[in-house]
Amino acid sequence: MRLEGDSAWAKPPKPASTTADPAGSLNSRRVRLVCCEDPYTNLEAGAEGTILFVDAASTVHVD
Repeated sequence: MRLEGDSAWAKPPKPASTTADPAGSLNSRRVRLVCCEDPYTNLEAGAEGTILFVDAASTVHVD
């Protein structure tokens, strides 16, 4: 399944900021799952979410 353009998003991502973010924060960015091979999840390709935070181990937490 290939999704393209803003119309492919259930909730389109915000446009990129024109000001530099000194911390390089990814918080509040919209993301879409491309693929998942975890047999223990109900997530499927195309699932969307918002980044809550990135922890010290660089794990991205998404809601």
